[in-house]
Amino acid sequence: MAQQPDAAAAAQLARISHGSYGFKGLKDHYEDRVDAKHLGGLGLWFGVYDGHGGEHAADYVQANLGSAVERTIGETIPGFEERLGDARETAKRRKLAEGTSTTGPVLPSVREKEELRAIENAAKEADARIEELRAVGYGSPELAELRDALTNRRRWLDKASKKRKGGRDAGAALSTVEKAAKQRAEALREAGAKAAAAATVNIDDARWRPAIERAFLELDDAFLAEADRRKWDDGSCVCAGLLLEHARKLVTVNLGDSRLIIARGLGALRGTIDQKPESATEKRRIEKAGGYVVDLNGVWRATSAAGVGFGVDRRNKSLYLSVARSIGDRQLKRPTAVLSAAPDVRVLPLEDDDLLAVVVCDGVTDVLDDGAIVSLAVENFGKPEESARRIVREAFAKSAADNVTAVVVEFPWVDAAKVAAVRAKAKSAIAEAKKQQADEPLDMFA
Repeated sequence: MAQQPDAAAAAQLARISHGSYGFKGLKDHYEDRVDAKHLGGLGLWFGVYDGHGGEHAADYVQANLGSAVERTIGETIPGFEERLGDARETAKRRKLAEGTSTTGPVLPSVREKEELRAIENAAKEADARIEELRAVGYGSPELAELRDALTNRRRWLDKASKKRKGGRDAGAALSTVEKAAKQRAEALREAGAKAAAAATVNIDDARWRPAIERAFLELDDAFLAEADRRKWDDGSCVCAGLLLEHARKLVTVNLGDSRLIIARGLGALRGTIDQKPESATEKRRIEKAGGYVVDLNGVWRATSAAGVGFGVDRRNKSLYLSVARSIGDRQLKRPTAVLSAAPDVRVLPLEDDDLLAVVVCDGVTDVLDDGAIVSLAVENFGKPEESARRIVREAFAKSAADNVTAVVVEFPWVDAAKVAAVRAKAKSAIAEAKKQQADEPLDMFA
């Protein structure tokens, strides 16, 4: 699939307000990674890649997953490339038409060029004669009168130049207009390129899951091949969203136990399901694949036959994972795929009171509930990086033992003033409820 120009992709990415923050917490190393990139023809892809046992898998996912999704969408959806090409060309033409319909310099016609060139030549000739007269005409009333006449003519030429396409200096009448016209034409081309980069294609909801699942499975195979060569045993969870701005939808993608939450008003709507080994669905799948779910020190973990064998060194953390799905983790993928690399994919319609999306790793959700996470993000609406920072700091203050990472994406159609009003109304309601509670008489026999 053709990649978008970097400048155009960056311009589209900058249109949507987003921010992220991460901290190693009480662990020795920071193994999480974050992502936010514009996928051509699709929308904004953002997420948290929660590494465990090392950083190789999270780094690999960060570098390759977005482009893998972009590629598989193009390859698996019939006619996608052609539809995207048409959408980009239409967007470009529309933007150029909007630009040329407004006032501004355009490239002059042949006749206008001749007129401007004549003015420019006359002005240059007048300038030359005036300089000659200045050199020899002092003390001569006749030559001074001729110089003044030429100076007046020069002023007239400046006025004539100004009337034609906005030229200012008659001595550069044509070049001034051509330069302004070329600058405008370049600005229109740039606007057209940005409009083309923003063009998207509608995709049926049912087509997202197989296309994205293919991207994950192929990425997992590629990473495992590299991990086998390099003896890497680490893995990474993935929790991401793809914002379909044109359709007001959010595609949520989850692999593991990180979480995506939508702020619906001041409430929290969970957009993903944590994939833990102890859940009934995951436990059945793991056991059917030949794996086991065991309780180690109060934490349910997925493991292989080797992990439950007699005399196995249980300090080998890569054999006992508290997640059911991931990228990597070759010791639980070879030869038996105890863990799955197939993500849960959902398409969620967004409503008018949906404000933003937050993606956090399990280090955050271990100590903060969804409502607290959303409250911190909404409280700082308009400053998504500060929202992410506040979430991470609050989690750490609550004694989070793991890496703590958050990504916040504010929906571009949401009015910040509306959010402030909703927030103020909620605070007022809480204050009023507390006041009423304080004013109620105490009934000692109630």
